[in-house]
Amino acid sequence: MAMQTPDSSTQAVERELTSYQRNLVDTCFEEGNFDSAIALLEELRLPGVKPCPAHVRNAVYIALYPPPSAEDEHDASRLDVIPASPSKFVARHQRSSCTPTPAASQAAQRLLRAYARTNTPGAVLRALPNYGLSDLPGLSDTVSPHSIGDDDNESEINTFSRRVKDATSCWEMLREGFVKRDGSSPAGSTAGHRRSRRGHRNGLSDDEDESSEMPAAVGEQAWPLLECLLLLFEKDEAAVSAKGQPPYSPLLLSQLPPNRSASGSRWNVGAPLDVVFFSLQHRGRFSLGVRLLALLVNLTATVFVDLPMITNAVCTRTMGLTSLQLSKMFALLPSTEAVMHFKVSLCILCLAATPSNGGRKTRPKPQARAGPRPTPRQRGIATDDTAAARDGSATAPTATEPEPIRRTFFAPPTSDVLELLRSPLGSRASDADITRHLKFQLFSAYGALQAALARGAQDPAWREALEGGDLAAAVALA
Repeated sequence: MAMQTPDSSTQAVERELTSYQRNLVDTCFEEGNFDSAIALLEELRLPGVKPCPAHVRNAVYIALYPPPSAEDEHDASRLDVIPASPSKFVARHQRSSCTPTPAASQAAQRLLRAYARTNTPGAVLRALPNYGLSDLPGLSDTVSPHSIGDDDNESEINTFSRRVKDATSCWEMLREGFVKRDGSSPAGSTAGHRRSRRGHRNGLSDDEDESSEMPAAVGEQAWPLLECLLLLFEKDEAAVSAKGQPPYSPLLLSQLPPNRSASGSRWNVGAPLDVVFFSLQHRGRFSLGVRLLALLVNLTATVFVDLPMITNAVCTRTMGLTSLQLSKMFALLPSTEAVMHFKVSLCILCLAATPSNGGRKTRPKPQARAGPRPTPRQRGIATDDTAAARDGSATAPTATEPEPIRRTFFAPPTSDVLELLRSPLGSRASDADITRHLKFQLFSAYGALQAALARGAQDPAWREALEGGDLAAAVALA
């Protein structure tokens, strides 16, 4: 399905490539002249011209194509000096002519980054798979059928790049082994996962069963594609925010699978969070992880995602970070209202799960639920107050917003915050460092949210604790 950003003035004037232009590029791809095809696409790239979806998919495939290993280069040099029969020589030549070179892969990566800067996000991302938004109120009209440029011809490059079109989401394309030099199935395929689970059930070690190793969330060749996707999602978010809506990216939202009932808010963020936390723990890629996390957190400013379920998912992974990684992650997140509320919720949940609390249940801890809270199916219908109190959020339509899009946040009681600030540190040094930093972030984010309110709207208990010294005493214990 084709995903487009809603009602963009620049998008309205974007036109498709002419048939003649498309055929020129198609001929280069079909003949295996990938460098020429990409150079031609670069020349045709203009702000008012949409890239052809099939050409974008070819560029993604070439950008993800791994470079030859030292062993591959050694084998190729041996084959060059070993005489071959005419039929084998022709087959080898045909195979090599459809193999993207490292130079072509780098050119494709540059082209995709250029598209992200030049074109509207919807014009580029319409070429890539998504789950659509037809199940969410008010967003069904942002999804339209696939545009022209589907790869119908049977050229070898289109056959290979069709796996990009057939992927479930962009997260699958980022996974290690999605594109292999031998043209085999992606490493993260369902069959591979079944073999992996079967190997663990049979008690096989990693050495005994290589298929038990799960592929990395981001392959070494996929980092430029991740950066390109982040640029597109950020542009989409900025365009939506400029219209007075909450700053969120519908295109990113379309990359989250709908829930099983297909009638409620989305909550399954496992795949993008795998990318986030793999990036946070990968040298030199930390900022990419924080940028994606910020985009996901900004989705919680709407009712289209389930805030408690997403907070739980982030908490599970956050507890695996080191104190330094945790500190950097919080420091690099933007200071928006949605992020501040998310920090408060996340810190409360993480502190409730730290060893220092001895497994006790604290009042602020959100309750795990079997499914997400459904969003209203009709315009002007608010969610029920009980669910809103449990979520720490509510949705109330206004005269200016007929659709219940914007989430209304509710801060937890000051007494709950003070209780966690007074809780003891962990017995191990690493646990104590993490607990101390979570308390600092909880205090800072909660204080910022209270300070942003008018004095009459602040929690009276916060003012009392601030002026009476209870807050200073709690911070001293922290």
